[in-house]
Amino acid sequence: LELMYVRRIRPQVHTFSSVISSLRVLEGGTTLALALVAEMRRAIVAPNDVTLTALISTCEGSSQWVSALQLLDESSQLHLQPSQITYSSAMKACISAQQWEH
Repeated sequence: LELMYVRRIRPQVHTFSSVISSLRVLEGGTTLALALVAEMRRAIVAPNDVTLTALISTCEGSSQWVSALQLLDESSQLHLQPSQITYSSAMKACISAQQWEH
């Protein structure tokens, strides 16, 4: 993303979503992904359902099931309609943290 800014190329939503999606394999990926959402806001790029699903997916491997559920809950504030894949990602985050009742 930094190189895009240097070259005066404005990242689009799919660019941010792709970067966020790639962070799910990194330890601390959720923190970085949330920072990218803040960057999206500064760049005036609205997240979409793919961005939401990518964000929630970063929570799967890091046992951040609470963050996954909060993101799902906040989706209405962003005027996003979670997809079946989004709900599935949130469920996987709960399952990986052994939080069956949520």
